[in-house]
Amino acid sequence: MNRQITKEGILDSFAYRTYKEIFERNGVQTIDPYSFDSFSNELSNHPPIFMIQTQGHMPRVNYMGANSSLSPAERGWVSSGTDTGGQTFYVLDEAMALAKLGHSIVIIAQRFDDGPAYLNWFQHKSGGKVEIVRVPAGGIQAGDHGKPVKSRYEFVRKEDLYPNLYGTSVDVSAIALLRGAYGFIGGYADGGVVAVAAGQALGRPSIFIAHSMGLRKLSLSGRDVRDPNSYYESKLWFGPRLHAERASFLGADFVVANTPDENRAYAELYGIDVPNSRMLPPGVNRAFFIDECDEHECYRTAAAQKVSAHDLKRDRYFMSWGRIAHDKNLAGQVRILGELKGMYPEEYKDVKLLMIGGNPENPTEEERAEIQKVCDVAGEYGLEVSAKGDIVRIGNLDSSVIALLAKDAIAYLGTQFHEPFGMAPAEMLAVGGKGFVVVPEVSGFAKWIRANGLGDSVSIIDLGTKSASQQFDIEAYKIAAEKIHLFRKHPDLKKRIERGAKFADENLRWERLARTKLGVLQDSAKEKAFRPSLYLAMPAWYRSPHTIVDVATGNFPRMPSTSDQSLAWMSEVVKDIGGQVAGWLIKNPSASRKLITVDGENSEIFADLLAASIDSPTSRVQRVASEVLGNVPQELIRRTMHSSRFHDSDFAVYGGGKVFLEENARAFVTNRPNLVGDLHIALGANALNAATANIVVSGQTWYMNTAMPCFMALASRMPVLH
Repeated sequence: MNRQITKEGILDSFAYRTYKEIFERNGVQTIDPYSFDSFSNELSNHPPIFMIQTQGHMPRVNYMGANSSLSPAERGWVSSGTDTGGQTFYVLDEAMALAKLGHSIVIIAQRFDDGPAYLNWFQHKSGGKVEIVRVPAGGIQAGDHGKPVKSRYEFVRKEDLYPNLYGTSVDVSAIALLRGAYGFIGGYADGGVVAVAAGQALGRPSIFIAHSMGLRKLSLSGRDVRDPNSYYESKLWFGPRLHAERASFLGADFVVANTPDENRAYAELYGIDVPNSRMLPPGVNRAFFIDECDEHECYRTAAAQKVSAHDLKRDRYFMSWGRIAHDKNLAGQVRILGELKGMYPEEYKDVKLLMIGGNPENPTEEERAEIQKVCDVAGEYGLEVSAKGDIVRIGNLDSSVIALLAKDAIAYLGTQFHEPFGMAPAEMLAVGGKGFVVVPEVSGFAKWIRANGLGDSVSIIDLGTKSASQQFDIEAYKIAAEKIHLFRKHPDLKKRIERGAKFADENLRWERLARTKLGVLQDSAKEKAFRPSLYLAMPAWYRSPHTIVDVATGNFPRMPSTSDQSLAWMSEVVKDIGGQVAGWLIKNPSASRKLITVDGENSEIFADLLAASIDSPTSRVQRVASEVLGNVPQELIRRTMHSSRFHDSDFAVYGGGKVFLEENARAFVTNRPNLVGDLHIALGANALNAATANIVVSGQTWYMNTAMPCFMALASRMPVLH
C-alpha cells in the first residue's frame, strides 16, 4: 500500500477543495497550483515559510501587543497548559521575528473545539505577517453533503498524534499547494514528520528541530531502553515517537540541534548519521532584555501588586517559571530551599521560593500531582505553602511581569530531571539585574553555556545519580545547596551576571536567530535534491498501546499469521512488493550490493519467491543461505555482507526463520540497524518486531510501516521506491 503524497493526489483531494473555500471566505489569495514551483522558488515572491506546531494551544484572536488589562488569550497570546509551553512560545516568537524581516509565515496548529480555521494573527510594517491555519488531527474528513466532519475537531494530546500524521500531512500539503511554500520547519517528532512529508511531496526543503529526543528522555527518566515495555507503555507511547524521530532525522534537509552534543547522540542512540546539522539555541522574548523593552511600563503595576500580595522582598526570593510538569522537578526546588535554610538559618530565614506557572484555579491532573509533591517536601522541612508563605505558587503571568520580578530575585532555580535546552534559564541570563541562574548538569542549557566558555557565569549543580530515576539523592541536594550559596557569595558575582547578560544579548535575540534559520532554508532550497518518500500508513493494531503489549506480563500479542495463506496468495503479495523493489533497483544501479532480510513464519519461502520476483536481466539477485549462526543475526549479516557471493550480486535476500522474534525483541528495538538488512520485511510477526520493519505482511495485506522512511538504512543516501 503506497500512500505517497503527490501533487496530483493533492489536487484531487477533499482537503484541497476545503482549504481553498476557507481561504476564499477569509479573503486570502491563493495561487495557480501549476505555478507553484516558480512562485515558491523565489523568496522575492514572498512565498510563505511554514512552521508546524501540531501540539497544544495557539492564539485564537489577532495579536494586540502589550496590554495589562487583557489576559494573554484576549490579546492574542497563549498561556502555558496541556502540551503548551516553551515550544509554543518558541514558534510564535520565531514567526514574529521572521515576519519583522518582511517574510510571510504560516503556522500550522491543531484545530479543536470552535477555534478559527484561519487567523491573520500578526502583521508588521515591513509587509511581513504571521497567519495561523488550524488543521484537525488526522486531517479534514468529508461527511454528509461534502461538508467536513466536525466531530473530528477534538483535542489530541501529543502522545496520541502519531496515528494521525498521514492525514495531517495531506492537509498541510494541500494548504501549501494553495499558498506556495518556501520551506517547512517542524518541531518535535510529529511536526518533523509533517514538515518532511509535505516538503517531499512538493519538492521544498524542510528543517527538523527535535527539541526532545525520545531515546534520551527514556534513558534520563530511569527507564531501561532495552525493555520493550518502555516503548509501548500506555501514557508516553514512545514506540511511534521513535519511528517518527528517525523518519524526520533522515528525511529533513537540515536538523537543528538543541545542545552541543546532540549530533553525536543521533548516531549513538539512533544509529543515524545526520551530516546537515547544527546547534542553534532558542531566542529569548524581548521582554527579558529588560533595560530596553518599551512594554514594561504598563506591567509595572501588575508586578508591584504581586510583590505586595506575596510579601516579596528584593534579593530575598528564588524564582522558577514555566509548565507545572513532572520533568521540571518542582519538589526538588523546595528541597534546595529547605537545605539552605537548614545550613544557613540566619542567612535564609525569610527567603522564599516563587513558582510561576499553570492554572491554580483549574489545574490539570499533572499539575495537582506535582503541587502535592511540592507540599509533601515542604512538610518535611517545615515550610509553609501559601500566598505569603515560604513557598508561593501563582499562575501564568505575562513575560514582562516575570522579567520585572526576575530582576529582583536571588536566582532562577532549576532542578529539572531532563530538559533539552531550557527557555527560562536563558531568559534569566538576559535579564541581568542581581539574579543569577541555577541549572542541573543534565539540562541542555548547562551544556551549551559551558561549550561557549561561560560555565562559571551560572551555577551548575549535580543532583546525583538518582535523578535519572526521578528520586531524591538527599546528599547530592545538600551539596548542590551549598554550591548555590557559595556562588551567591562569590566576590565576582556581579561580573559573572554581567558577562552572562552580554552573551545573551549577542546570541539569544530572535532577530539574529531568525536570520540564521532563514539562511539555512535558503541553502537547503539551493541544494534541494530528491529525498526518500515517507510512507505514513498507520496500521490499526498500532493505534492503541493496549493492543500491543500487556505491560504487566510483557506478553506481545501475535499479529495475523501468513502461515495459513496459500502459496498462490503469497506469490501475489511477493509479486506486488518485488515489482516495486525491482523497479527501484533498475532505476538506481548505484544501490547494488544491499541486503534484504525477511523475518517470521514462512520467511524462507517468502525470501525465495521475492528473490525470483526481483530478478531481471539488469539485476542479478542471489538467495543467501538461510542458516542461523548461533542465533546471532548480526554475525550472519556481517559474514554475508563480506562474502564474495554477495559482492557478485546486486541484491541478496535472507529469510531468517523466527530468529528475530521474541527471544531477540529487546535487542531488536534498540539495535535495529545492526540486526537487519537495508530493507526488513516482517511476516505475521510479533508486534514489536513488526513495529521495526519497513514492510509488514499481515493477514491478507501488506503495508509500509508507520512513519518510517522506506528502507530506513538507505534513506539518507539514495532515493527509494519512487
